[in-house]
Amino acid sequence: MSLDASESETADARTIKRPKRKVAILFGYDGKDYAGLQQQPKSQSVTAIEDLLLGALVEAGAISVDNGTNVEKNSWTRSGRTDRGVSAARQLISCKIMLEDPGAMVQKLNAVLPSDIRVWDIIPTPKNFNARRTCDSRKYEYALPTYVFRDPPPAAYYGPNSEAPPLPVSDENITMIQLPISQPTFEDIDCDRRFRATAEQIATFRAIMTSFQGVNNFHNFTLGRSFKDKASVRRMIHIQVLDPEVHDGVEWLRVRLHGQSFMLHQIRKMIGLAILMVRTQTPISIIPETLTSVKLNIPKAPGTGLLMDEPLFQSYNTVDKRRIESGKNPIDFSLAAEDIENFKLHILAGIRQDEMVNHRFGRWARFIDSYSFTFATYLNRDGIVRPCYILGLPLRNSSVELKDVVDVGNGDDSRQCDEQEQND
Repeated sequence: MSLDASESETADARTIKRPKRKVAILFGYDGKDYAGLQQQPKSQSVTAIEDLLLGALVEAGAISVDNGTNVEKNSWTRSGRTDRGVSAARQLISCKIMLEDPGAMVQKLNAVLPSDIRVWDIIPTPKNFNARRTCDSRKYEYALPTYVFRDPPPAAYYGPNSEAPPLPVSDENITMIQLPISQPTFEDIDCDRRFRATAEQIATFRAIMTSFQGVNNFHNFTLGRSFKDKASVRRMIHIQVLDPEVHDGVEWLRVRLHGQSFMLHQIRKMIGLAILMVRTQTPISIIPETLTSVKLNIPKAPGTGLLMDEPLFQSYNTVDKRRIESGKNPIDFSLAAEDIENFKLHILAGIRQDEMVNHRFGRWARFIDSYSFTFATYLNRDGIVRPCYILGLPLRNSSVELKDVVDVGNGDDSRQCDEQEQND
């Protein structure tokens, strides 16, 4: 067959419309170079994971060209959403595609997709399958270098070595200027890389994270939610802090979080608070306060450390007579377990390499320190939560804005979630 004929045949496959069926596409991706999972409006010149996945489905003849511009045309649902730079070892979307041989389609998609996006399996599902609603719970991981536990500089308004003056007291809001915390020197970065957390610091961090387990009101750990909002209540099933690991001379911790569902920024804010509590020697007794109606401004940790590990479908997978009779196939990632584990290790190695090059966590800690007057209202060794009445303004010509790491005001955030948001 000539090349022209082959190309013509491929073009025909893209335009021919055949019967569709609902499927679950099991896949993973290294998100560091992408603008998140979710397809963005065309007005934004960014590339999302779904843009490439949709294009690959068209290229493979699973979706027609007419339906290849917008995921919504294909009954598209997601088990979770990830923001810019966030990866997923196991992710699932459901959609309608033209499918004859699932195995062959997996091979076609992986041949078209870049190596940092991998399809693990395609599983036929009932017509009413919905990736978000059918998912019982989600597992995430967060990786962080332990040098973020180093003491803040003396200029900061919190921490054991603070030399800052007492915070001003007023009945009205007070505006303060960002502290001129210097950028890290080569010597600072070298000290960070050689830092090793103490057993007490690790035990404290572990105790803080596990204290979030159970059903709690997490309105302080997201945006646009009040304490009275029922959607602020979430169930954390299990949280585990693994023992430290040393990679290329740097000590790292990994946190595993299993929850029924997560809100916008929830995990990053939980991690951010725990880090700052260790750095400032704030007692764990303030955690219950953060889960009450008291409004606190909690900074979110860098998104680069976050990894979606797995969406779980236990209820759907329950083997019973009804499932067998209806022909439902279980959602099971185990057939690609070895490939997935290797891909996950690749993602984690990329997170560590990114930190070696960009020192994101170190710069994040220094930036938070430059606004320490805002957070010292609850980050203190006395464990006292005071009303937050201090507003922070950036230094002139500051290269990073406060909104990049903390939330200014009470407005909602129009950007997509970096964790699953499930509003039942």
